[in-house]
Amino acid sequence: MKQTILTALMLSLLVNWSKAQTPTTPAGGYTLAQCVEYARVNNPNIKIARVNEQISESQTQQVIGRNLPQVSVSGSVLDNVKIPVQLLPGELAGQPSGTFIPIQFGTQYNTTLTGRVDQKLFDPSFGLALKAAKIQTQVQAQATLQLS
Repeated sequence: MKQTILTALMLSLLVNWSKAQTPTTPAGGYTLAQCVEYARVNNPNIKIARVNEQISESQTQQVIGRNLPQVSVSGSVLDNVKIPVQLLPGELAGQPSGTFIPIQFGTQYNTTLTGRVDQKLFDPSFGLALKAAKIQTQVQAQATLQLS
């Protein structure tokens, strides 16, 4: 009984293993055009060149963005749960000398909001940096075309 079960298990594993070894290519094989297209799509040098091209385009956008208006906003909210108490001399309110009057100064809530806008009016290095970034983008595009 054990030998029959073991034989059936070995046969099922052998059948599955043989199916895993069958090629997945089409019946007629691949054409030369399909092989060339596969190589173009999966070539790591072309993928790297495309990524470098995207990086240089992003760097060009960063150079342009540095000359745009820069806006910053900040704010805060302060909640004084216990308003601070100050002790004033009692003589100010007509009390006997040596006594103190507790008085609260301040508010419970305090908010601040600050905004700032900066704009570069003239930056002589901007034009040069923009030209360099655009040239770098063109060089990367040409490198990608040469590889593909």
